[in-house]
Amino acid sequence: MRLSLERVGLCLKHLSAAHSVFTLPLVGRVGALSAFTRVFDALWRRGGGCAVIRRRTPTASPSPQGGGEHTEFVARAHSTSHELALFALAIIAVAGLSGAASAQVPPAIAAPGESAVVTLHAEGAQVYECKVASDGKLAWAFREPIATLLLDGKTVGRHYAGPNWEHADGSAVVGKAVASVAGKTPSDIPWLKLEVTAHRGSGTLSGIATVQRINTQSGVHAGACDQAGALHSAPYSADYVFLKKGS
Repeated sequence: MRLSLERVGLCLKHLSAAHSVFTLPLVGRVGALSAFTRVFDALWRRGGGCAVIRRRTPTASPSPQGGGEHTEFVARAHSTSHELALFALAIIAVAGLSGAASAQVPPAIAAPGESAVVTLHAEGAQVYECKVASDGKLAWAFREPIATLLLDGKTVGRHYAGPNWEHADGSAVVGKAVASVAGKTPSDIPWLKLEVTAHRGSGTLSGIATVQRINTQSGVHAGACDQAGALHSAPYSADYVFLKKGS
């Protein structure tokens, strides 16, 4: 039996009161809540979490079918510390998911007056080429990205030189970087704000005005190199937020 989000919230409320150790995090994204319900369902089926108890209660005017059936959703106290630990870990996992998905966008790359259409996760590589730098020495220079675009774990497009973002429905956009902020660590590529300069096709990316690259991990490759024309692929991941004008 699937637990609805409403029931999960109610159950957490009861468990918090019963054990004084649980609090329901403010989760702002349905994806994170859905992930939580999957974990929670598994615990419920094992006898922990919450249970649905059906009991017969009298009605003011008994129907031909007999007394009315009242469904009460109650919290079942976990019987072991092990189950409590599993439940707490489930809550912590959701809090982490929520934080990652709804990362605060720095003002420098914000897009006032625009609203998100879709956020796609990218897994791929930042490709670098060994070239002569301004000082006359060979050094690694960024060449192009190559990545798979994912939504809920499923491939829905690709990202490549241009930079281009191409959706499986045939829609695509080309962008130009207009602002950036440093990644969270020196090994993370910058977060970006890109202005869309061209559209192709019709679909999810039609009407997109701005693309934000956030939540970057890895992708940096710098320093000297010894063979002009050599290529190096630095694995990276990021989230791309596609925004349109207005709400």
